[in-house]
Parts: sequence; structure tokens; C-alpha cells
Amino acid sequence: MTEIRPHDSRTARLAITAISTASYITPRLLGEFARQYPGIEVSLKISNREQALDSLVHNLDDLYILGQPPDEIEVIAEAFMCNPLVVLAAPDHPLAGVPNVSLARLAEEPWLLREPGPGTRIAVERLFREHGLTLRPAWS
Repeated sequence: MTEIRPHDSRTARLAITAISTASYITPRLLGEFARQYPGIEVSLKISNREQALDSLVHNLDDLYILGQPPDEIEVIAEAFMCNPLVVLAAPDHPLAGVPNVSLARLAEEPWLLREPGPGTRIAVERLFREHGLTLRPAWS
């Protein structure tokens, strides 16, 4: 972790916005930060990706924690942990329990997808697109 030396710890503040999926790991990270830098006042907002990007565009916070860096905004992004996505299926689905299902085979299935915009959906759509595959939404 980079050493932070505020000139006056009574006024040092760090404003963070994190997307809702990051709310699972952010408190643990901030707990460690608070132990190392007790003089820095930290504020944390949890929001959806759209709200976080709006705050980023308007430079309202110091740090943003997103699942995927935005393509439409020029930013400096630093990956700090692996966040694997997994496919889930009903226990009676033909692929349930099948190891190493190919992406091409998954593309044959209808998908329950989040609304357009969240980083998890963007990541899945990007992965399929990079392999020349198309997601089939179960509903539109």
C-alpha cells in the first residue's frame, strides 16, 4: 500500500464511492486502511454503476471501486483483486454438475441477465463478444 502522509491529519479526508457488488469487500479493506491511517476520515457511498460513473464524471469523490473500468470515461484504473464470475444453473438443468462447460455451449442456453449497465453484465457480454458468441437473454 502506498504511504500516505497528510499534512494535517485533522483535516485529511478520503471520499470513496463503490458499486453495490463491492460492498462485500470494501469494509474489510477500509478497516485495514483505518488501522494504518487513523487520522484520515473516510466516507463511503454504495451505489449502482450508473450513479458511480455520474459521480466520477463530476469528480465528486477521491476513489471509485468498480467491477469494470468505464470505457466511455478516461480514467486510471488499477486492478487490486481477482473477482471471478461463475455460472449458476438449477440442480435439474442438463449442465448442472458438468465440469468445464465450454463458452460456446453456454451460448446455446438462455440467460437470466441483469439490466444493461452493471459491470457484471458488461464483463459477461465482453467475454462472449471476444469469442464471437452472443448471449441469449431468457427474457427481453
